[in-house]
Amino acid sequence: MLLFIVRGYPRLSKDSVVIDVRGEDLWGEVSLPRGSRTTGLAISTPHGCVIVIGVDALMSGEKVLIASFLDPLDPATLGIIEGASKSRRISLARDGAILGTLDLSESDLEKMEYVASKTRECSKMQDKPVNLELAAQWFMENFNL
Repeated sequence: MLLFIVRGYPRLSKDSVVIDVRGEDLWGEVSLPRGSRTTGLAISTPHGCVIVIGVDALMSGEKVLIASFLDPLDPATLGIIEGASKSRRISLARDGAILGTLDLSESDLEKMEYVASKTRECSKMQDKPVNLELAAQWFMENFNL
């Protein structure tokens, strides 16, 4: 089974962290099947180190990873990580409309915080600002399977 990656854009809401996908980036209906999980990755790209928070989803029957990209040194990123810790939830939305919500386990939260700390270390070692758009583009070009 192929895995496709679709870009999502993280934001805070009062109830959870929301990863929003743009309808124009999709080729079908998106759903969160039972057993969907979150993924946290620390990625070093030629354009800087980024945190990738992803949600497993289905689009037109195909498995996709909705991947959101965060700059580890941006104060807004800390707010998103803290928001996930407080709410213990990540929601998936399409053009602002919530499609479903995942409850985060203690293990999920620990992994997210670990990835954030490792990515901050990576950014400090690279000692250059992150170009989030280019880093996201690089990731999607190199990791779509």
